[in-house]
Amino acid sequence: ILVRDIMTEPVTIVTETTTLFDALVIAAAENIRHLPVVDDGGKLCGLVTQADLTRAHVLLIDKQREKLEREINCKDCDLQIANEQLKALSMVDALMGIGNRRAMEVDLEHTHALAVRYQRSYAAVIFDVDYFKNYNDTYGHIAGDEALRQTANYLQTCIRKSDRLYRFGGEEILMMLSETSKEGAMILAERIVAGLADMQMPHSASPFGIITISCGVACQTEYESHPSWQNLVHLADQALYTAKCQGRNQASGQPLTVQLPNPSPPVETLLQSN
Repeated sequence: ILVRDIMTEPVTIVTETTTLFDALVIAAAENIRHLPVVDDGGKLCGLVTQADLTRAHVLLIDKQREKLEREINCKDCDLQIANEQLKALSMVDALMGIGNRRAMEVDLEHTHALAVRYQRSYAAVIFDVDYFKNYNDTYGHIAGDEALRQTANYLQTCIRKSDRLYRFGGEEILMMLSETSKEGAMILAERIVAGLADMQMPHSASPFGIITISCGVACQTEYESHPSWQNLVHLADQALYTAKCQGRNQASGQPLTVQLPNPSPPVETLLQSN
């Protein structure tokens, strides 16, 4: 047996001009400890470890924190700018404890480029909590935040180590499934929707009486390629809209293969907005 028979491919690499943040996201997403560094010509010029990246990231955060402390007595606008710079260094959404929007965009850009180059597949699934505005109006925003945390925690239990979760915006969560076919992504999405409904978390302002989610699925494959990750996410968002129009508490993207528990509330209730 030769090394070439057992080596991992394609090789995940970064360039000399890759930002520290982007390299951290790629290393975390791919769950790798060593990243080869190539120059503009694609020639290997070095190696960076996850420990190197982490130390540099911590040092950068510490420097930014020191800057904030020095500016405590400055004008409010100056403090706000410095604080926003500190937030920009974070990869995690503070409320849900999953990846934030900036980290999501870096990961999707990297994953989509690899998928196109090596004809790999991955899926994007966008989840949205049904009637969430009604939930906030009924139970209050603190309870709404807790409902979002519980939903994100539940989704974390449904995925593999190679899959990732990001806060897409508001109550929407994007799940990225690596090496996943359209059929596999759809089956998982349907199970997730049904599983959350089975948790029976009360939601008196929903026609279902419990917290439910809807989702839209889109997939990049060697047979169905998309020009960019933005295009793929747009298709998933359109599929989510379809799921909502069809009554919520369901997955959309292709015909369902798993029967979901879906009570039938009055039509006029289903037409209510979030």
